[in-house]
Amino acid sequence: MGQQTVLYPGLTGKVLRDSLVVNYKPVNVLSYDTARDTLYGVIDIHRDYVRCLYTGDSIPITPDSSVAPRTQASDLGYSTEHGYPQSMGAASGSPRSNLHHLLPVRQDVNSSRNNLPYMDIPDSLVTRWWRLNYSQTTIPDSLKGEYSKRGANGFEVRDVAKGNAARSVFYFYTMYQYEAENTNPDFFNIQLKYLRRWHYSDQPDSIEYVRNDRAAFYQGQKKNPFIIDTTLV
Repeated sequence: MGQQTVLYPGLTGKVLRDSLVVNYKPVNVLSYDTARDTLYGVIDIHRDYVRCLYTGDSIPITPDSSVAPRTQASDLGYSTEHGYPQSMGAASGSPRSNLHHLLPVRQDVNSSRNNLPYMDIPDSLVTRWWRLNYSQTTIPDSLKGEYSKRGANGFEVRDVAKGNAARSVFYFYTMYQYEAENTNPDFFNIQLKYLRRWHYSDQPDSIEYVRNDRAAFYQGQKKNPFIIDTTLV
């Protein structure tokens, strides 16, 4: 894990949340189309490839092409996932376009997750397993941690991306708590114990630090503080 900075030592509860909002909530974000182009053309591109957070699959993107990055991604079967679903509070404005919770994923797994909460799902209750560019309904013989899982009531992210997904949700709920609770006040709390576990089991890596810096560049240099200081959770 990279260098951590302890933010607001001694503060807890509402005082801590309010401090995070004041100092880390961007005043302006990109339009939704521009945010998606930036997601695929700048934020999540590495060596000309963008990787699906949920499956580990990847697609080539050419940022300087005459075809917009979001269109290239769509043509290759990818869409923009919202870590905090649009139907749960991210339907418009800044909540919809904030880069810190936009995730590049395959369209089919995006549809599979839909607006389900993140949670751990016992193997016996998984209805579909997702890895790379395929899925299956039977329990894999090996590499189970490399699969994202869909259950009847929730969606479990593959092991190496659990923390990334969790920190996107913690960020959204902190910055846009009004929108989240005004839409569905129970949605965050359903996920909370799982998100905490995922956050601690999968700490930020160098790619997530770089991503945080890249996203902040387009949002008034406002980073996701849950990556800067993992003790905030």
